[in-house]
Amino acid sequence: MRDDNFGIQMIQLVQEESIRASLNDGSVPGDSVTELADFGKLLFGESHQRSGSIDSKLGNYLTWTSALLGILLLDQNLAKDLSLGLRIATMVPIAFGLAVLVLCYMGLRSSLLPTPSERDWFRDGIMGCPDLLRQYHLLSLLRAHQGIQKENFKKAQLMHRAEFLLMVTGALTGILVAVRTLSLLVGPLVFTQPVR
Repeated sequence: MRDDNFGIQMIQLVQEESIRASLNDGSVPGDSVTELADFGKLLFGESHQRSGSIDSKLGNYLTWTSALLGILLLDQNLAKDLSLGLRIATMVPIAFGLAVLVLCYMGLRSSLLPTPSERDWFRDGIMGCPDLLRQYHLLSLLRAHQGIQKENFKKAQLMHRAEFLLMVTGALTGILVAVRTLSLLVGPLVFTQPVR
């Protein structure tokens, strides 16, 4: 069974308008609003940690891919006696590696995650109403958390694809290195003989 959530919990967003309506009609007691806000802070922090974890993994994939591409490109430039078949075969993992670089870049490119602003913190017109402030802050946390979760899901999708392509790039690079090493040890193989 395929895991379609790309390593993060499925995003099941609540409708802000229904929450706002429940808060406005007074059906949610003040203690519940406080509890919901405390839990929202916990989820908000967890979302930020998850985003950092995804960024860290994408950075690692970027580093490994750069190293593999360095090996492949350096080998292409230094080995003047490579056969045309082996040169063409080397282009395949290079193409996969470049795709990984693009995916990692797309996942790591700078974008600010949504956070409640100072305007949300010090909301004009309700500063003297603690219950309304708690409700407003709860909705601000909800909006920010949902924005972060959406961004994390996009990053996780990119990370999942980059991870697969990195594995393919590494495997193909390993095969090419093994073929090159084998041809040096036992003599040129049919498809590794240089074109003269």
